[in-house]
Amino acid sequence: IHIVNGQDTPTPSTLAALRDPQTTTVVLMGVSAIGAFTDAALDAGADRDLLVAIVERGHLDDQRTTRSTLAGITAEAHRQGVRNPAVLVFGRVADAALLLPGVLAESPRGGT
Repeated sequence: IHIVNGQDTPTPSTLAALRDPQTTTVVLMGVSAIGAFTDAALDAGADRDLLVAIVERGHLDDQRTTRSTLAGITAEAHRQGVRNPAVLVFGRVADAALLLPGVLAESPRGGT
């Protein structure tokens, strides 16, 4: 897991993490800079189809998750009106099938 502040320009280590399919990258406070952040990742060679989830208001009754790919997340975030507080999650763990309770309950491990 690679955790970064989204208000800063992505560092070479963050860009390397975004190119690594085995790494989950978590961006804190990154909503306002999502366009610049994703553009830098794409320019650095990150996979356009990298999964991205933006979790707004985590652990609150009105929590909302917006999902797309690296190439589409900026437009989708604008379309959905994504706002802070939010966390951006890049990588396979952003797959909806990994985050939905019903899917976990049906897994061979019973969600544990």
